[in-house]
Amino acid sequence: MKIPESFRKQREQCEIDSFSFGLCNIIIFRIEQLEAAQVGYAETKHGDALYGKEKGDWQNEWKVIGYEDLCGDPIFIDGSSDQFPVYTASHGEGTWSHVPIASSFANFVEILKLLEQNAKNYSDGVFKAILNENPDIDINFWRSILD
Repeated sequence: MKIPESFRKQREQCEIDSFSFGLCNIIIFRIEQLEAAQVGYAETKHGDALYGKEKGDWQNEWKVIGYEDLCGDPIFIDGSSDQFPVYTASHGEGTWSHVPIASSFANFVEILKLLEQNAKNYSDGVFKAILNENPDIDINFWRSILD
Protein backbone atom coordinates (compact mmCIF):
# COMPACT_ATOMS: atom_id res chain seq x y z
CA MET A 1 0.00 0.00 0.00
CA LYS A 2 1.43 3.33 -1.02
CA ILE A 3 0.85 6.57 0.87
CA PRO A 4 -2.86 7.36 0.39
CA GLU A 5 -3.49 10.34 -1.87
CA SER A 6 -6.02 11.78 0.59
CA PHE A 7 -3.31 11.77 3.29
CA ARG A 8 -0.89 13.50 0.92
CA LYS A 9 -3.49 16.25 0.47
CA GLN A 10 -3.89 16.64 4.24
CA ARG A 11 -0.11 16.72 4.72
CA GLU A 12 0.17 19.35 1.98
CA GLN A 13 -2.20 21.59 3.98
CA CYS A 14 -0.17 21.16 7.19
CA GLU A 15 2.36 23.93 7.67
CA ILE A 16 4.21 22.19 10.49
CA ASP A 17 7.38 20.24 9.65
CA SER A 18 8.78 20.04 13.16
CA PHE A 19 7.93 21.02 16.70
CA SER A 20 10.21 21.31 19.72
CA PHE A 21 9.30 20.34 23.28
CA GLY A 22 12.36 21.20 25.34
CA LEU A 23 14.77 18.34 24.66
CA CYS A 24 12.45 16.55 22.25
CA ASN A 25 11.52 17.40 18.69
CA ILE A 26 8.75 15.93 16.62
CA ILE A 27 9.64 15.81 12.94
CA ILE A 28 6.89 15.41 10.34
CA PHE A 29 8.16 14.31 6.95
CA ARG A 30 7.41 16.42 3.91
CA ILE A 31 5.44 14.78 1.11
CA GLU A 32 8.53 14.05 -0.96
CA GLN A 33 10.12 12.24 2.01
CA LEU A 34 7.20 9.91 2.81
CA GLU A 35 8.09 7.01 0.48
CA ALA A 36 11.71 6.88 1.71
CA ALA A 37 10.51 7.05 5.34
CA GLN A 38 8.95 3.58 4.99
CA VAL A 39 12.39 1.95 4.63
CA GLY A 40 13.27 0.02 7.76
CA TYR A 41 9.62 -0.26 8.79
CA ALA A 42 7.41 -1.51 5.94
CA GLU A 43 10.21 -2.44 3.55
CA THR A 44 13.95 -2.84 3.14
CA LYS A 45 16.04 -0.41 1.08
CA HIS A 46 15.73 -2.95 -1.75
CA GLY A 47 11.91 -2.90 -1.57
CA ASP A 48 11.43 -6.23 0.19
CA ALA A 49 8.47 -6.31 2.59
CA LEU A 50 9.14 -6.13 6.34
CA TYR A 51 5.49 -6.03 7.39
CA GLY A 52 3.44 -9.00 8.50
CA LYS A 53 -0.03 -10.02 9.57
CA GLU A 54 0.71 -11.27 13.08
CA LYS A 55 0.32 -9.32 16.30
CA GLY A 56 3.57 -7.47 16.95
CA ASP A 57 4.47 -7.24 13.25
CA TRP A 58 4.67 -3.93 11.44
CA GLN A 59 1.37 -3.72 9.55
CA ASN A 60 1.16 -2.92 5.83
CA GLU A 61 -1.44 -0.19 6.56
CA TRP A 62 0.93 1.70 8.86
CA LYS A 63 2.75 4.55 7.14
CA VAL A 64 5.56 6.41 8.85
CA ILE A 65 4.93 10.16 8.74
CA GLY A 66 7.61 11.32 11.17
CA TYR A 67 9.43 10.57 14.39
CA GLU A 68 10.29 11.96 17.78
CA ASP A 69 14.01 12.49 18.11
CA LEU A 70 14.47 11.83 21.84
CA CYS A 71 14.24 8.05 21.39
CA GLY A 72 13.90 7.97 17.60
CA ASP A 73 10.51 6.29 17.73
CA PRO A 74 8.39 6.48 14.58
CA ILE A 75 5.17 8.42 14.32
CA PHE A 76 2.82 6.76 11.88
CA ILE A 77 -0.73 6.71 10.58
CA ASP A 78 -3.11 3.86 9.89
CA GLY A 79 -3.57 4.34 6.15
CA SER A 80 -6.60 2.07 6.05
CA SER A 81 -8.74 4.70 7.81
CA ASP A 82 -9.86 7.92 6.13
CA GLN A 83 -9.24 9.72 9.45
CA PHE A 84 -5.61 8.54 9.58
CA PRO A 85 -5.28 7.89 13.32
CA VAL A 86 -1.75 8.60 14.54
CA TYR A 87 0.39 6.20 16.58
CA THR A 88 3.87 5.73 17.93
CA ALA A 89 5.73 2.59 18.98
CA SER A 90 9.07 1.91 20.61
CA HIS A 91 11.62 0.67 18.11
CA GLY A 92 14.20 -1.98 18.90
CA GLU A 93 11.83 -4.03 21.07
CA GLY A 94 11.53 -7.00 18.70
CA THR A 95 7.80 -6.47 18.24
CA TRP A 96 5.68 -3.43 17.45
CA SER A 97 3.21 -2.40 20.13
CA HIS A 98 1.49 0.69 18.77
CA VAL A 99 0.19 3.43 21.05
CA PRO A 100 -2.50 5.87 19.84
CA ILE A 101 -1.45 9.53 20.16
CA ALA A 102 -4.16 11.25 18.06
CA SER A 103 -7.48 10.02 16.74
CA SER A 104 -6.74 11.55 13.31
CA PHE A 105 -3.95 13.35 11.48
CA ALA A 106 -6.02 16.54 11.67
CA ASN A 107 -6.23 16.16 15.46
CA PHE A 108 -2.48 15.46 15.61
CA VAL A 109 -1.83 18.81 13.93
CA GLU A 110 -4.29 20.50 16.31
CA ILE A 111 -2.49 18.99 19.31
CA LEU A 112 0.82 20.41 18.08
CA LYS A 113 -0.81 23.82 17.61
CA LEU A 114 -2.35 23.66 21.10
CA LEU A 115 1.00 22.78 22.64
CA GLU A 116 2.68 25.57 20.71
CA GLN A 117 0.11 28.08 22.01
CA ASN A 118 0.73 26.91 25.57
CA ALA A 119 4.48 26.44 25.26
CA LYS A 120 5.25 28.25 28.49
CA ASN A 121 2.43 26.85 30.60
CA TYR A 122 1.55 23.19 30.19
CA SER A 123 -1.16 22.29 32.63
CA ASP A 124 -3.73 19.61 33.19
CA GLY A 125 -6.13 21.81 31.20
CA VAL A 126 -4.01 21.32 28.08
CA PHE A 127 -4.05 17.54 28.54
CA LYS A 128 -7.81 17.60 29.15
CA ALA A 129 -8.27 19.56 25.92
CA ILE A 130 -6.22 16.97 24.03
CA LEU A 131 -8.24 14.10 25.52
CA ASN A 132 -11.51 15.88 24.80
CA GLU A 133 -10.87 15.59 21.06
CA ASN A 134 -8.93 12.30 21.28
CA PRO A 135 -10.60 10.23 24.01
CA ASP A 136 -9.04 6.90 23.03
CA ILE A 137 -5.39 7.94 22.96
CA ASP A 138 -2.59 7.28 25.43
CA ILE A 139 -1.97 10.74 26.93
CA ASN A 140 1.28 9.47 28.46
CA PHE A 141 3.05 10.05 25.13
CA TRP A 142 2.34 13.77 25.35
CA ARG A 143 3.06 13.93 29.09
CA SER A 144 6.43 12.19 28.67
CA ILE A 145 7.52 14.60 25.95
CA LEU A 146 6.58 17.63 28.03
CA ASP A 147 8.05 16.45 31.35
